[in-house]
Amino acid sequence: MQEIVLRPNIGRVLVSYLFFLVIISLVSITFLLVDVIMYLLIMSIFILVFIYLIGIEVSRRYTLKEKCIEENFKFISKSTKVIPYKQITDISSNKTWIADSIFSTGSIYLSTSGSEGVNFSLSFIKNYQNIYETISQKLNLSKSIEIHENGEIVGTHQKLVESKLEDRIRPSASIATIMHALPTAAIWFYAVNIFFIVPTVIQLLFIYFTKKKEYFDFYTDKIEYYEGFLSKNKKTLSYERITDIVENRSLFDRIFGVSKIQIQTAGSSMPAITISYVTQGESIVQTLKEVLKKHGKN
Repeated sequence: MQEIVLRPNIGRVLVSYLFFLVIISLVSITFLLVDVIMYLLIMSIFILVFIYLIGIEVSRRYTLKEKCIEENFKFISKSTKVIPYKQITDISSNKTWIADSIFSTGSIYLSTSGSEGVNFSLSFIKNYQNIYETISQKLNLSKSIEIHENGEIVGTHQKLVESKLEDRIRPSASIATIMHALPTAAIWFYAVNIFFIVPTVIQLLFIYFTKKKEYFDFYTDKIEYYEGFLSKNKKTLSYERITDIVENRSLFDRIFGVSKIQIQTAGSSMPAITISYVTQGESIVQTLKEVLKKHGKN
């Protein structure tokens, strides 16, 4: 494999610190009204901090190698971080609606077994979707053959793309919207105050279109999860990290015939993936448990 070298997009990095620039402007104006010397001092500090933060981001370099991903940055200090593909358990991506769309960028986040949350990220890179697929293929390849310490091959896994376990799972956007609307306090005030209608309608439309864009794909070795209305998110979760699968059904869930499935992973107290408002909950849980048994998880 030829090494792939990636760098954060400079324009996208600057946009990510736009809020920081706004704060600097507001603070500087406040001090300008009080004391010019204090204003110059505070502005100097802010500018140095801003240059340092931007310098760290734009000096990062990500290298996709044959067996690992390497991150290097050299700005005042020098740092190198390496993560082997075989240690990666989760991979996810994010693309914001406005900023990333303007610069055609996205970010990729990686987690390793036994870690809490994300511990490696490729931020604001071009062509991030192809890079995501390249890393996913490398993860599949690294797990396709398990080799004992003495060099003996002890087992193999099926290739992910050749075996899809279920049809694509989608939550019911209509049911999700109705279930959110029922307990919304604003609904009961419509007859009293018309101003409650607009924010409630906006909220319900956002929920509807968000759920419309959400779906799950199950493979022999992983779950792929997609969501996003204003931003696009994709997450890949390997079965090796799953510790428990829990199906919950509240009163409203039973009325509308849907389920909420929470997939727990090692090293995290929060569910890695939550599948909500699905009508085939029992079938999904049964399928996942059968797959986990094949991976040696009871």
